[in-house]
Amino acid sequence: MKKTNVIVAISHVNKDGTGRNVLTARPDGKFLVEAVHASYRVTANELVRCMVGYDPVLRLRDGQTVRAYQGGADALRVDAECCMDVHDGHFSKAVRRRK
Repeated sequence: MKKTNVIVAISHVNKDGTGRNVLTARPDGKFLVEAVHASYRVTANELVRCMVGYDPVLRLRDGQTVRAYQGGADALRVDAECCMDVHDGHFSKAVRRRK
């Protein structure tokens, strides 16, 4: 995978709709989601599929942004799904090589 296609952050609209939250990718390619009593490391696919109503946007290392869902639809866009699959696959292979 080219370094420019790595997802560096995923942003989404706040619950109250007043702004956007940004979740930055960790060195292992996962995203840290903090809940009330715990925090979870999730893949890009897991994170975006939980944010259907919050307009998630992927930011790539080369500065491009990819909207995950088209306005009003709950079907994932193909270009966003490809970016997430490549990103998650790249980091899962990296983990297997280290073992």
